[in-house]
Amino acid sequence: MLKNLEGMSFKQKVDYIWEYYKIHIIIILICIYSLFSMINHFFINPPAKTYISITFIGEAVDDEKLNFLKNDLDENFVPKDINFESVINNFYNSESPDVNTANAVKFNALLLAGDLDLILSENSDFEVFKTQGDVFWDLKELFPEIEKYGSVIKENGKIIAIKLEKSPVLDRINFDYTDKILFVPLSCKRIEETKDLFEYLLKQ
Repeated sequence: MLKNLEGMSFKQKVDYIWEYYKIHIIIILICIYSLFSMINHFFINPPAKTYISITFIGEAVDDEKLNFLKNDLDENFVPKDINFESVINNFYNSESPDVNTANAVKFNALLLAGDLDLILSENSDFEVFKTQGDVFWDLKELFPEIEKYGSVIKENGKIIAIKLEKSPVLDRINFDYTDKILFVPLSCKRIEETKDLFEYLLKQ
């Protein structure tokens, strides 16, 4: 190659190298870009992990309200000294079968992975969830004073859900939780954080 470049102008050399080695150059550039992207993603600016999640099931909740709630939790509930964030899910009933199918698949995947903590549900969706068997945490175990904060739902000696009477946090986003049912799925892994969130939602 060096012999071929002899006597060429700078522009001719560039054109020659690009003509015969552009595939190699492109591959090298892609590799360099991918390497720096991975370094940035995993070491310099790693994505925040989930500290806690709240999931709304049944009706579509306005995105502005969801964002306000997330910002509230990230600012006032999630510890500042760790790279974690709150996650707000909204699995709503749609007129589109495709949307409902996608929501059901995502919901079940998160549920099985233990990534769903507090769930606020319509009564009809809660009744469907109940058909799956013993799938609820005993709220009395998570929050001993739970009966003071709403109408509880009991099954087999356990408090499996509650209809809240008051939640200052949800009031701040103007979310109508009248007749909504709050529960914690048994697959939930972030138990201590969920206990703290109960207190934050009810007493804040």
